[in-house]
Amino acid sequence: MNKLMLFIILILSFTAKSQITPPAGIGSNIILWLSPDTSVFESPGIPALVGDRVEEWHDISGGGYVFKTSSTTKEPTFATYQNNNYLDFIDGRFLENTAVASIINGLDEFSIYMVIKSDDVNTDQGFLDSENSDGADDILCIRYDASGANTARTNLLKCGMQGNIANNQVESQSNTQTNQKQVLTLTWKAGEKINLYLDGVLNSSSNNTIATPMSGIQKILIGKGPKDIGVNSGWDGKIGTTIFYSKKMDPDTVSLISTDLLSTNSVKTGDWNDPTTWDCNCNPINNASVTINDLHTVTLTQNETIGNVIIKSGGNLDLSTNNFRLNVQKNFTNNGSLTSREGKIKFTGSIEQLINGSGNTNFYNLHINNNAGVRTTDGNLNVLKSLYIQKGCFDTGDRLTLVSNTIGTARIAELSGTACVNGDITMQRYVGSESANW
Repeated sequence: MNKLMLFIILILSFTAKSQITPPAGIGSNIILWLSPDTSVFESPGIPALVGDRVEEWHDISGGGYVFKTSSTTKEPTFATYQNNNYLDFIDGRFLENTAVASIINGLDEFSIYMVIKSDDVNTDQGFLDSENSDGADDILCIRYDASGANTARTNLLKCGMQGNIANNQVESQSNTQTNQKQVLTLTWKAGEKINLYLDGVLNSSSNNTIATPMSGIQKILIGKGPKDIGVNSGWDGKIGTTIFYSKKMDPDTVSLISTDLLSTNSVKTGDWNDPTTWDCNCNPINNASVTINDLHTVTLTQNETIGNVIIKSGGNLDLSTNNFRLNVQKNFTNNGSLTSREGKIKFTGSIEQLINGSGNTNFYNLHINNNAGVRTTDGNLNVLKSLYIQKGCFDTGDRLTLVSNTIGTARIAELSGTACVNGDITMQRYVGSESANW
């Protein structure tokens, strides 16, 4: 009876975890989706628990592809890192599927996302290939590269496609190997270059444009790269969500999806600097991405600096009754609500930043301090007090309202230097009933 009850609990737990949504809610055009949060099996039909060997990793895109290994001694293990699920690879462990080749061959565009966390740097280890490892960076592959043969850069990432040709390959900037979590994205469309993004930011591109559709894919191999020829050679680290889209995505979409995949997530209502508020059980570092989930309110207890902010529907970010400041270095996505009180949001990045989401965002004081500018792409923005543009241009996307009410009328502070505003602005003027003799 106890064994039966335990089995039922495991099944129910696994089913609950299976209710996941695609990153940033972008689910169209997915042709392969491996998630460590569901459909990871210790043996056929038996969900893996932390520490178990993983015999099967099932695609959840609807294609039904099952990734497995031909050797029971080469199965990765189910693991966690900062309370997020991964598959842990070492000593040449790998998973593969050959049937998936049929949907990749013939593609004339794609976007590929992979979440990785390496245990080594200054290495040639790989984590994605499309054939048995043979030393050639060709067809479709991604790996770490200690020394770039094409660019003389070091400690980088390398991608190959459509032949072992230097100009068809992408080598990232130096020192992009890391022991931290990374989100890698490859995008391509026939007649265009291959683009490599790291954590949602374009890092490097191929010299050549590639005109012909994908061909020569024999399999998708997870946990090994072209240089991992030996039986015990391969990725030493963790691999998380892996998604293939049959569409080349624009930089804004790459940024949104990567931010979601990279994010530290709230697990309850609480203070920003309380480690138990977040799934990493940590205080988010300055360049981190954070997501505030449905039914959670996260409240600042001091001024903070962060990379990306995502507020999910039903989530709330509260700048607190002490009216703290949040410095945002990348993007701000609001699908829930922002309780500004009399605090401020300040955009301080070095590349163009985006404000987006489906929610109506009420800023009390909004500061733009980025020479590369800030651009609004979705949602409606309200400024209740002041808009300060110290550096760069603010593109309103015709979505900005300067609010006027019984408390006061919002304003745009004096612009200086090359600061500018692009786009329409709605400027309200409050008229009290006494003024109109109502």
